[in-house]
Amino acid sequence: MEVELWVSKVFWRHRTPDGSFHPENPRRLDIVVNAVRNELGEAVRFRNVELYDERTPLRIHDPSYVERVRRLCEAGGGWIDSDTYVSRDSWGAAVVAATSSSKAVEEARSRGVAIFVATRPPGHHAGKSGKGLGAATQGFCIFNNVACAASRALELGLSPVLIVDFDLHHGNGTQDIFWSDPRVVHFDAHLHGIYPGTGWVSDVGGEGAEGTKINLAVGYGFGDDDYVYAFKELLPPIVDYFSPRAILVSAGFDSYEDDYLEGLYLTERFFRFVGGFLASIARERGAPLVAVLEGGYSVGLSRGLPAFLEGILSEESEVGCVEPSPRARSLVEEVRAELRRYVAL
Repeated sequence: MEVELWVSKVFWRHRTPDGSFHPENPRRLDIVVNAVRNELGEAVRFRNVELYDERTPLRIHDPSYVERVRRLCEAGGGWIDSDTYVSRDSWGAAVVAATSSSKAVEEARSRGVAIFVATRPPGHHAGKSGKGLGAATQGFCIFNNVACAASRALELGLSPVLIVDFDLHHGNGTQDIFWSDPRVVHFDAHLHGIYPGTGWVSDVGGEGAEGTKINLAVGYGFGDDDYVYAFKELLPPIVDYFSPRAILVSAGFDSYEDDYLEGLYLTERFFRFVGGFLASIARERGAPLVAVLEGGYSVGLSRGLPAFLEGILSEESEVGCVEPSPRARSLVEEVRAELRRYVAL
């Protein structure tokens, strides 16, 4: 499958208002661009985007929250919370990130290419009114880019939408926005017991949407075989049951071993697998495939991200012998049992 990487010059201008260090900083994009060019060369087409529509965040966020972000940026920036900053240029960066993610769905659908939007700021912790599902902070996120993409997909008649999130942290903002929307199936694999403290296996969606929110809350020490096993066991029946017409990815690479926080042991093997796995599903279903950047701060971006794109390019998901841990097998059975209370998997 052909792959394009979209990035905007304005994404580099999102930085702390006081010049202090922050892990979510412009250098992340330098790592992304250099790694993809060095590892994949001309196989991935780069596109500079300047897509800006202030109406885009309003599709999913409360107007009062959007206005609060705008005013803080216009005032020169500041801290939304202890984790999340904006500067004067963050408004433009956040709007372009949301708009580009939304537009990517249209382009992927019409042109048959997979699109990876290297968004800054990230988005999956941003809920409808800011903090998602009662989290303490917004976890570096301003507007929820993948939710904007899902909203656009629904407007285009691509219902239901499947969102797959493999960031180290739970995509609480995404789940907050679509909690009671049965048209959005959200499959979220994340390390349990860390920020934002949400995403329990028993969290399956609001009234009328039960079974559309799937939380694979993994334990410390899970690795490639555990993740490959869980994805292979759970996603195919989910796809068969819901028949998604668009596949969106919250692509976080902080789940790569030794990226920023310890906890998981994922390597290129998993990220190459999941790229090929999702690309093959998208091809089989005739569904557009769009991924947006979430977390990832060092080796996750330099190694995991190119492997993910390589998987999409090849549409190959064969990884050889898989030997999951007993904990992984038990977790898959727990998730499956929870889902079967609501859907016929």
